[in-house]
Amino acid sequence: MANFFIIDDHFLMLEGLRTFLLSFSNFKVDRIYQSPLKALSEIDKVDTSDFIFIIDIKMNELSGIDIISILNRKNTNTKIIAFSFCSERETIYEAIRAGALAYVTESQIAEELLNAISYVSKGEYYYNNLFNLEDHLRINNTTAFNISEREFEFIKLNASDLTYKEIAKNMNLSIKTIENYRDNLYGKFKCKTRTGLVVESFKRRLINPM
Repeated sequence: MANFFIIDDHFLMLEGLRTFLLSFSNFKVDRIYQSPLKALSEIDKVDTSDFIFIIDIKMNELSGIDIISILNRKNTNTKIIAFSFCSERETIYEAIRAGALAYVTESQIAEELLNAISYVSKGEYYYNNLFNLEDHLRINNTTAFNISEREFEFIKLNASDLTYKEIAKNMNLSIKTIENYRDNLYGKFKCKTRTGLVVESFKRRLINPM
């Protein structure tokens, strides 16, 4: 029996999720909250391992990513599914970094949610067209080496045949900012040349060999 704890400040979506899940005999929806702040106050009163959490990312009172982070700090084994209308890569990465095991969009939730539940209930990541194994490796590695999204973007372009001037134009940044990214990454990866940075990026599985 899978037991759910749902947080979404949109009433119709909240009720829709509850009704959908209760249509399955092996699912139980124990707690639903339209107020993320109210949900947060209740989280300390429950054993989070008893639930699969389904959390909307975009809420007015409090970000779903903030709630996911709090849950993950309380128990790193908490089973969390993030969902949102938003399918921007950075939002997805933030949710996974915070501790979500799956990310589905509200537009595809009926078809994706059951698949996500089957994996998340076992403590496993659910990979789909929004989030895959390569993304997972990237998130782990960029987090481990304290690399920002813009630095990661530079790392990918650095492995191309573009000049630094062309990279700056591509990223809509000044050449000075690009040079700062380069120098910061040299320090993080303990290398001294552009080629060395490419090699170290391969080693850390931040980019794949062509």
